Parts: sequence; structure tokens; C-alpha cells
Amino acid sequence: MALVLLPFIDRGKTKRIAKRPLYTTLGMIFTAEVVVLAVWGHMTPGAPITNLEALLVLGGTALLMSLISFSAYTLLPARAGRSGAQQSAPSVEPASTGVHAASAWTSAVFVGVLAAGALSIGGSINSIVVMGVAGISAPEVGTLAVSLAGLSLSVLVATLLLYRLDFGRGRIKRRVRAFEVGWRE
Repeated sequence: MALVLLPFIDRGKTKRIAKRPLYTTLGMIFTAEVVVLAVWGHMTPGAPITNLEALLVLGGTALLMSLISFSAYTLLPARAGRSGAQQSAPSVEPASTGVHAASAWTSAVFVGVLAAGALSIGGSINSIVVMGVAGISAPEVGTLAVSLAGLSLSVLVATLLLYRLDFGRGRIKRRVRAFEVGWRE
């Protein structure tokens, strides 16, 4: 779902991967998660998966992709352009340490939010399967409600983090005041 919605959320002016670390990292995480889930499902068909296993595998995948992306963007020098003739106006990205530190912090929190969302999805699916097999019971309905609330909270926090990061970089065209409650200007 996130991969389908991402092009509509992303309103950046440039499409160069070298200038889009956040969305490139998200794309890497989502692509790696799909590959890992496909391989994992093929290797263990029908085997029960605990929430801890899901957290370790999916969270580990997200963390690994984030570290690879962070390393690539911090260790590899960014190319200025394809040729000297094509270089135009300087980049609008702020080069301050504060923005870089905020981006790193936001990325780290985002990985945690993705892991929490993966656990919530796993809990929701588990509750639905148990209710389908054993019948509807109050504890399973409660577990499903908690899992769906956790998933909703994960989506909200992820949206707020992306908004905050884009707002800090000056990329927001239409401000959403509800997302800015409690911010200092």
C-alpha cells in the first residue's frame, strides 16, 4: 500500500536518487521487505511465525537497508551533475548539520515505526486467522482492536515524521496545521 501511495505523497522537484535520500531509503526498505517475505514464505510454507520472529526478520531488514542507505549517502560523495554544462542553480537543500542530524534522527525513528507497523499487521492477521478457525471470542476481538490501533498509530506517526522532515527542508507547498500542533516556530 505504501509503495502505491508514495508517488502521490512525494512532491519533490527533483527525481535524482542522489538528492532524495529519504524516499530512496523507503523504497529500498519496502522492496527488501517484499523480497524477504517472499523468500521466507517459500522456505517455511505453513509454518507458524511468532511476533518475535517477525520483528527480528522485518525489523532487521529495515535496519539493514537503512544502514546501507545511510552509509551510501554519507560515505559516497554526491555528484554535482552529469556534465559541467548541465549544472544550473545551486541545490536548495540546506547543508547545515542540524538538518542532517534531524534527518538521521527521523530515519532512525521511522525504522522503529515501520517495525511496530509490521508487528501490528502480523497481530491483526493472526487474530483474524484465529477467529476464523476457533470462532470469535472476546480476547481475540480485543487483540485485533489493539493491533489495528497500533497499525493506525504507526501510519499516523510515519506521516507526521515525513511531514516534519519535508517541512524542515522547505518542501511543503500546502501546510497542514493539524500536523504542526505543539511545534515552535
